[in-house]
Amino acid sequence: MFIESYAVTDLYVSLYAMSSDLRRARRAGAIATEIEALVAAIGVPLETHALRVLLADRGRPTTAEHLARVAAGERTEYLRTRLPPRLAVAVTPDGAPLVPRWWADGDWRLQRRILTEDALPLWRGKLVERICSELIGRRRHAAPELVTLVRATMARLGLDDEMLRLPDTQDWQDVRAVLLDNLPGVIFAHDVATPQQHEAEAALLAADLPAAALYFGR
Repeated sequence: MFIESYAVTDLYVSLYAMSSDLRRARRAGAIATEIEALVAAIGVPLETHALRVLLADRGRPTTAEHLARVAAGERTEYLRTRLPPRLAVAVTPDGAPLVPRWWADGDWRLQRRILTEDALPLWRGKLVERICSELIGRRRHAAPELVTLVRATMARLGLDDEMLRLPDTQDWQDVRAVLLDNLPGVIFAHDVATPQQHEAEAALLAADLPAAALYFGR
């Protein structure tokens, strides 16, 4: 009788563990879908912090653990199927993954995922441009975290003085105009590669690295 009781208990524990694993896998899959949509909408790789702010703004607060599970799942799925992953990472010119992680579309050409000195301001600028464009069409106020992200990114671009001159730093049309006046190339950042990215891509492809290294870093 006691043996049967223990067996039933073990069965319940096993089923609960399986159920928990399934829920985690489903959640990771749902988050991956959200990330994929965000990356496609922005058009350039997204740093983890910015990604979490954008996910939270869309009603999907996400922990670092959730994102780590998504990243591991994408790699595992690629190694299982050898098909291009939905999500890849941005890499340095020598192919190392960026830390913190920058998220990218797995279908993008490698050069679009290489963080070079001439690409960084375009990636940051594109993030601000897309956020401002979205906020211009909104009827509700931007969340404080989203406002902070825009301001911090503009400061990283060296545009904090221009921001201070604006009558209203939450007039998103004016913020976007300041950005494009100073970085007009941001408009095409999602569609072109820089000279340094072209050069870095050629070097990485010549190194004959395994495909997994090109998607997830070496």
